[in-house]
Amino acid sequence: MLKRRAARQSGPTLSRAAEFPARWRTTISRAGTTLARAVGYYNDTHEIPMNRRLRQDRNAFLLLLGTVYMALMCALPIVSTTLPKLNALKASTAPSHPTFDQLDRNADGYVNRYEAAAYPELDAVFNDADRRPDGRLDRAEFAKGLALINGGSRP
Repeated sequence: MLKRRAARQSGPTLSRAAEFPARWRTTISRAGTTLARAVGYYNDTHEIPMNRRLRQDRNAFLLLLGTVYMALMCALPIVSTTLPKLNALKASTAPSHPTFDQLDRNADGYVNRYEAAAYPELDAVFNDADRRPDGRLDRAEFAKGLALINGGSRP
């Protein structure tokens, strides 16, 4: 193959094959033929050219695979240190109090003093959360009661 390229060139410039001594050219040629036979691009009689389009597609796919692999390997330390922190954050922000629907056992849309007794902290701030002293909390009053429990100031 090197000889064919050298034959095509004209003029005073030397081909790459002509720059090497003859002993090296045969060694390089034999090594290239052996390598080409090993990968299946060469048989005993002639070189089997690989379709250029297929080669480009294969190279693009291998480049994509390598890029995805490197991205995953670079992201692994970040993800492995972040996940425990996220799980701890979720556990700490989980509501430790019952919801309005859980306390409203008779489903009338209000939490009365008897239903609030199931949650002692709400029972303690019940009178402060009740805007109109009717003895029951609607959803807005319940939210105010939770705000008082979570650190809000009493009026």
